[in-house]
Amino acid sequence: MNIRFFERLMQEPPKTPQEKYIFFVDSPDLAVNIAYCGFSAQTILDNQQEEYFTADSFILYMRTLDEKLLHGIGTDRIQYVYVLACKKWNSDKIKAYLESATLTCLVEWKLFKGKDYLSRVDRLDDLKQVLQDFFLRVEGPPDPEDSHDIARFHTFNDRGAPNGIKDREIVDFLISRHPMFVVSGTPYLYQSGVYRQDPSGSRTRALICQLVYRELQKSPAIRRVYDLLIDQPSLQQTLTGINLQPRHWVNFRNGYFDFRTWKMVPHDPK
Repeated sequence: MNIRFFERLMQEPPKTPQEKYIFFVDSPDLAVNIAYCGFSAQTILDNQQEEYFTADSFILYMRTLDEKLLHGIGTDRIQYVYVLACKKWNSDKIKAYLESATLTCLVEWKLFKGKDYLSRVDRLDDLKQVLQDFFLRVEGPPDPEDSHDIARFHTFNDRGAPNGIKDREIVDFLISRHPMFVVSGTPYLYQSGVYRQDPSGSRTRALICQLVYRELQKSPAIRRVYDLLIDQPSLQQTLTGINLQPRHWVNFRNGYFDFRTWKMVPHDPK
């Protein structure tokens, strides 16, 4: 949406696959509607206004981030895909910069062309369909192996109603699908190229809750699974056993920079 929203966006990784797509559009109302649909959006105007970027002011702002990177101050901008759906001349300007900065962009200036009605609140269903079609076209169909029926993590009574959860099933599933380790009782979860400490355990418990029917998301049950998870021998690490990358690698948010080869090395959960 506006400049302040974009500045915050650059300081944190996308929380969902949809949020990693930032749609650059001409209309503030359309940008708000896109955000309501679960994607990210930014307004690009032809003439400068205090709250919004033009193509030129956006490029100037991004170049300030280039300068910060030279001083070791990184951002999460490489985690995003910049979808240029604003006017063609603005899209062309921004595309030239993004390509020079090796940031991923898609030119989609025809996506909303002639569809001003998508800026209206009463046409959100139409906008959701356009965005879903775009997402499916770019991402491809979902991998069947990534889908799961959470019924497998529950026990049921004679009437078929859920009456409990299978702790071990949940723990085994989380370990197989979510890279993580534990140091001195504190879990670390892999996110956006790095392992992030979860000192309160809230993000880990949120993963557990995703696999449990809402009516069974009781604190004692979630805590029981959490305790079983972080106590698994396969997850235990020590501070001396992590961060064993070569000394000539410097860690940035978008990967390691190898000073010997002068190339970036992607992050890897392993």
